[in-house]
Amino acid sequence: MSQAAITLSRAELDQHNRRVGGKKKVVKSSPLSQTLRTLTAGLTHTHHQLVVAAADFADSDEWARDGSPNAAHWLAAIADVETCTAREWIRVGRALRSIHASADAFAAGKLSYAKIRTLTRFATVDNEDELLELALNTTANHLPRASAAWLNRTSDPADLEAHQHPQRSLNSRTITDELELRCAPCHPSRSAGKERHFRRPPIRQNGDDH
Repeated sequence: MSQAAITLSRAELDQHNRRVGGKKKVVKSSPLSQTLRTLTAGLTHTHHQLVVAAADFADSDEWARDGSPNAAHWLAAIADVETCTAREWIRVGRALRSIHASADAFAAGKLSYAKIRTLTRFATVDNEDELLELALNTTANHLPRASAAWLNRTSDPADLEAHQHPQRSLNSRTITDELELRCAPCHPSRSAGKERHFRRPPIRQNGDDH
């Protein structure tokens, strides 16, 4: 990575923060605000312990010995969360094993769980330093788009396609008998935060016209 590319990224980040008000605002201290600061700091610490333990648990055979089909289902059952949430805990925990600086920042409370989720989708051993700096200086709300823009700007087309391919997925969830919501998220570097909705036809009963 050239110094020019990094400098450009910083300049763009400063411009972005000025435009959207992305820099952290100082909140006047009060008992309530102090309570919220303490709780959110504790939440980050708990999230770090949770994803690390979830990944270790998934790599063990404890969930199988307990009769569960996989570790995510076991975690979802005991935590009373959706299976996709438990899978994400496992994914993040495993990803942290190869990006040590980011893992340390998460453990120290410098990165929130929201930020580390995004970072683990983009960061590798080779680009971690630049993306960690970006994460530390960008709000969680804007980090996916900022990371995608950085990746598009600094990656060769072949490397970009190789990175995007495993990120794509298709999940289905039936909302009602008439409507099925299919979430087919494009990789953020192509379309951040967008979902596609498909309406399926009503289920025909016996005797209905065809």
